This record gives sequence, C-alpha cells and structure tokens, in this order.
Amino acid sequence: MIAKKSRSKKATYLQVQEGDSIYENDTLAHITSMQIGPLLEGLIVTLEISGVAAILAFSIGSLLAFMRISNYQFLKDIATVYIAIIRGTPLLVQIFIFYFIIATIFELERFFAGAISLGLFFGAYIAEVLRGAIQSIDKGQYEAAKSLGMNYPQTMIYIIMPQALKRALPTLVGEMIALVKDSSLVSVISITDLTKVGREIVANTFSPFETWLIIAAVYFAITFLLTALGHKIENKMKKQGACNQKIRCLNTIFLKHFIKFFKNLFFSFCNII
Repeated sequence: MIAKKSRSKKATYLQVQEGDSIYENDTLAHITSMQIGPLLEGLIVTLEISGVAAILAFSIGSLLAFMRISNYQFLKDIATVYIAIIRGTPLLVQIFIFYFIIATIFELERFFAGAISLGLFFGAYIAEVLRGAIQSIDKGQYEAAKSLGMNYPQTMIYIIMPQALKRALPTLVGEMIALVKDSSLVSVISITDLTKVGREIVANTFSPFETWLIIAAVYFAITFLLTALGHKIENKMKKQGACNQKIRCLNTIFLKHFIKFFKNLFFSFCNII
C-alpha cells in the first residue's frame, strides 16, 4: 500500500506496511524547509529599491548637470525649473503624487513607483553636485584638451569628468546614504521594505522598543558600509593622484637636467670652436 501526500507542487511518497491502520487527519510525515524571515525580506526590498533609485538618480543628475552648463538657454531653463520644483517640495508628497496619479495612469507597480520617485528626487540634488564639481575645474583644462585636438565629448569624458567625480565623491556618497534612509518613506504606499516590516512586527508582537532598535541597526549597517566604501574609493583616488604627482615631478626634474646637459654641451662645443 502506498500513501501519497502532496505539498505545493512537490509530492512526497510514504511506504506503508500491510496491516497498518491509517485514519483521516492522521499525521503521516513532517516536511521542514528553510525560509527567510520578514526582516531579511524587507532588507532585500530596501536594497533593491535603493539600487534602482540610485542608478536612476545618477543618470538623471548627470543629464541635468550637462543641461545646466549647456550653451542652449532652453535646456538651462528646463533643468533649472525641474530642480527648483523637486527641491522645493517634500519627498513624501512627491511619492503620493507619483503613485496615485502617474503610476495609476501608466499602470506601474508600486515598487517601480517608489523607486522612480526616489530617483527623480535625488536626481535633482545630484545634478547640482555634479554641476558645481564640473564648473570648479579650471578653464585651462578645456583649452589644453582643445589644443590636443579633442572635441567636447572627449574633453568631458577623459579630462573633466574624472576630476569632477573625484571632487564630488564625498557629497555623492552622502546623497546615496540619504537615499537609503529616505527609502523608508516608500512604506506609505505599501511596499514591504524594512520600515513596513517593522510596523507589521510591532503590530503582531507589541514590542516596539526591540523591533525599532533592530531596524535602526540594520539601516546603520547599510549606511556604515556605504561610508566605508566611499572612504576607500576616496583614499585610492588620493594615492593615484599622489603617484601621478610624483611622476610629473620626476618628469619635470628629468626634463630640467636634460635641458641643462644639452645647454652645457652646446656651450662646450662653442668654446671648442
């Protein structure tokens, strides 16, 4: 006699000996499985929505920064108005507007509605950071690149942007940290991130003190890792800059000695003649 017990899409077969008595509602077997807890699920959602929003924010910020420094006035005006509106209204209000109006019209999922709202908001701030960093580069860099035959895109990609990103790195890391923390606001549109999971746990266990301490510790761990990563990249850039500076100094010294050698050689030749 074979007893068959199905669970989900998988079937479990149990061998039953002849003469065994089986009655309805008897427990034939226990199936154990590993499942991630609600906190881990909320952490994954928070990281996913923060990652998507960060990519979108940097893309929008880069585009707006170039529009702000463009020679075309209408592009400057568009970027200026966008940045003024986004920075002048609260993020929570923008999330509500985007979710209940735009996302409803285009039938977007709430996850993408929250991620796009965060990306649009922080894109405005990143735009101003990048614009300030680009405009802080000395004008002689543009002239030097032009004298080497580089066009405008090549100058921005190979000369200006590497220096601008180096200067803007600490502020950009700060914006990414703020993005991760402000991602908790998407819980108001029923996205199950860390904050919403925390509220659900508090509602079920009536333990607000322990729950919110753990939630705060998880957010702190994420931001601490971002800060450490930013410092590591910044120190690496400084070391590369120091190495390049040493190479330039060595090249200058070598060039001076080379010129001095040929100068002495020339005068010696003239004296012999």
